[in-house]
Amino acid sequence: MALPISGFNPMAKDHILEKITQLQNLGAEKLILSVINKYNSTLKSPQNNTIKIVLNLADDLKGSWTNSYSTDYESKFKLNGFIKRNFCVPYFWTSEKNTE
Repeated sequence: MALPISGFNPMAKDHILEKITQLQNLGAEKLILSVINKYNSTLKSPQNNTIKIVLNLADDLKGSWTNSYSTDYESKFKLNGFIKRNFCVPYFWTSEKNTE
């Protein structure tokens, strides 16, 4: 697995692209990197492993395959494949208003 795309919906509609653009304009990736760097600087004994973070967008507005409850549950408890490959896959939801 080179890149986990766990929230992928091949039937996505136009609002998905709008949400991705909003997250880009917000600088979501840079904000997350900033938080991670701040956290890592507080560690008493730094870890040698690298965790790759891949943001995912889940469509809880118009995505007929995406149930927010089951998707949220799975994102927190069905992690073995991601942990084995050193991935962290946080979700953003199309219904949420995102700010810094």
